[in-house]
Amino acid sequence: MMSAQRNKPETGGTDWIELVTGRVGKFTALAGAISALLAVILTQFSEVQEKLKQFGVIAPPPPCVEVKTDQVVFPNAVKYSEWDNMRIRLSGRNNCEKPLGLYVTFVRRTTKDPRFTLRVPYDDLAECGGKAPVLEPKCWDRKKPVANIGKREWEWETPPPPLSRLSDSRSTETILVTWEVRDLDEPNKSPIAAGSAPIKVTYDTGEQ
Repeated sequence: MMSAQRNKPETGGTDWIELVTGRVGKFTALAGAISALLAVILTQFSEVQEKLKQFGVIAPPPPCVEVKTDQVVFPNAVKYSEWDNMRIRLSGRNNCEKPLGLYVTFVRRTTKDPRFTLRVPYDDLAECGGKAPVLEPKCWDRKKPVANIGKREWEWETPPPPLSRLSDSRSTETILVTWEVRDLDEPNKSPIAAGSAPIKVTYDTGEQ
């Protein structure tokens, strides 16, 4: 009898290890299943959210930079001699947590037979010459920061591009100024906002 008890294998230690290992395996499998389920739920939620955005049920998040296009202010009329002193007022909102930098480009010729010509402010630079549209920020008046770090409203007054009067211009000429607001840090991206404004330019008597 005692001999039989002495010959009984000792399994207590291995049973404990197997028990723990089995539970760990079950927890691992359960965690994997939960992760897979969450991934499916998140994927489905994202797809549903995109569909709701497409149908206008959920408004998409605002862009980082908003320009109030309808509030871009150009003067209605200006004397040719006072052109460089006028200012173009822009406003908008910065929706991202980074400093905002902007610049404005202008179409230099706005009609087939212009009596006035808009020029690039820094056209003496090699990269700013030529007749092709120029997107290089250093060719235009620019500002950074227009708005400091943080989500906030902003305003900016920028000078117009230089204006040259041609020899056959009339005493009063209405020109169409076409503009684009661009991101100073990503100049090759599409403009943030664009528009045009008519300005009546009067040639001062006796001006050369």
